[in-house]
Amino acid sequence: MKAVRNISLLAAICYAVVSGTGVSQQSVVEPPFTLEITANGGPYDWDFANTTDKVVRAGSPVEIVVRKTNRADHEIAKKNQVGDRVGYQIEVRDSNGNLLKPKPRDPNEPIQSSGPISIPGSKDTVLQPGESTQGRNLLTDVLDLSQPGKYIVQASEHVSNDPNSEAVKSNTIAIVVLPSDSR
Repeated sequence: MKAVRNISLLAAICYAVVSGTGVSQQSVVEPPFTLEITANGGPYDWDFANTTDKVVRAGSPVEIVVRKTNRADHEIAKKNQVGDRVGYQIEVRDSNGNLLKPKPRDPNEPIQSSGPISIPGSKDTVLQPGESTQGRNLLTDVLDLSQPGKYIVQASEHVSNDPNSEAVKSNTIAIVVLPSDSR
């Protein structure tokens, strides 16, 4: 009798585990936006579907575009601020995986802004559901891409102003820099 009761209890536990009864199941929460990055196309028609490497000669300007799309059912901020960083961050790594550091900046030179400036409190600071915004970035203004090689580029942005929040990452793209005298 005791063996039958133990088998029945074991069967009930197995059923509960298999069916999910009594087991906490965490649902996967999708981030409220996506980030996509491309270096193909331009200046007004960027091709986010084109995943081929962007090939340039050393010394040529390298421009990328990042597109942020709201996939939530409510409006979201166009740019989140975490500390002193506003919006998405861009990482560029060389073929050895080393993160490129920004070029030294002349403190007497004015800081250049790319893209429109948002006015706090206005509707131009939010993305409606399904809406996208794009930002152009001239990488060669801030990074030294003069050495031939392959560079991997990726953008990321936190889902909120909380520095501990999840960071959404874009796809990666490759920039291939050829020697300036190659044909």
